[in-house]
Amino acid sequence: MDILVDDSKKIEAKEIGFNSTLMNTVYPYHRHIFLVYKNVENWVPTIRKAYRDSLPGFLDAALDSHADKTPINTQMTICEGPDGTGSSDGDVFVFPDMVKYRGLTNNTSGKFVSGSVERLEGSYVFVCSNGGPDMFGYYGPEIINRFKEEIELRGMEDQVFVSPCSHVGGRWFIGNLMIFSRSPTGEVTGHWYACATTDDVPAFLDQHIAKGDIIKKLWRGRMLPFPTEDIQRVIEEKPVEIVGTTFTSGSVLEKGEKEESQARTEVGDMVKDEEAFPVENANKSKKPRFI
Repeated sequence: MDILVDDSKKIEAKEIGFNSTLMNTVYPYHRHIFLVYKNVENWVPTIRKAYRDSLPGFLDAALDSHADKTPINTQMTICEGPDGTGSSDGDVFVFPDMVKYRGLTNNTSGKFVSGSVERLEGSYVFVCSNGGPDMFGYYGPEIINRFKEEIELRGMEDQVFVSPCSHVGGRWFIGNLMIFSRSPTGEVTGHWYACATTDDVPAFLDQHIAKGDIIKKLWRGRMLPFPTEDIQRVIEEKPVEIVGTTFTSGSVLEKGEKEESQARTEVGDMVKDEEAFPVENANKSKKPRFI
């Protein structure tokens, strides 16, 4: 990945406290999908190749097949179910839509099927933990354990949810993590941090999550807003439809509600935005991928 930071931006970043080596090193994208799949002990370093013939590979291929038809660039990552969310294999978390699909599966007819969809609340932290014991496989779990300790101390168990995720960010930025939450203005944001250690965890909770203040020295960038206000408006009003799944119940469950509804979608329709919005602004060089 090219690091698009020129000298003038580095000077400006240094003056306002950002780390110019880290700033703007996030691949430009608008939506992030996290698929709950097994656990970190079962993951392999090269996720995309290893899971080509399983649910992660099928979903990734479906997203990739629709990449040229939409201005929305979608990224996908594998994760364990965040603590406190009652998640299991096949559950899908979607940001900034702030919805969760339960039990996604696929069948030989080329369709994905899921259970109920729920609205998400709170903040979600995903820590890169995929790799050997001397790298992400060591530092990631250490950071996660510190998060759990600090969350419990602050009584934030029902507000902050933490999970290990597959490889993101590059090994030269070891200590990668992402935080998805609502800003003080109500916007759902996805911020990336790098080179984090266990000592930085209190600041993530007390500054970023509690106050919306960026930890400048570790900040890499953020998930981009949707390209147009029209897309953003539809996302807020019809989160299920814009992701591309039509539910037989025709409703989205609020947090805590339960419903045994079924959802069906053609392969690739997790990014069905192209049916509602033109493709003139689509950047065909930016296809979905594991990051």
